[in-house]
Amino acid sequence: MPIALTASLFSAVPAAAVEPELEVDSRVRMITVDYWRTGGAGVKEAAEQALMGSDQDIRM
Repeated sequence: MPIALTASLFSAVPAAAVEPELEVDSRVRMITVDYWRTGGAGVKEAAEQALMGSDQDIRM
């Protein structure tokens, strides 16, 4: 019995291995605002475009 239990523990795929689709929440938007405030010209422009766009724009 212990061998079967040990084998099943090692064969299970950990939950962290599966990447769920990320939801854009207020924390992600706040991070993007921080990039806009502190980034260089290119970073600021990209953050601005992401913030004016959809959730998909922020994921990119």
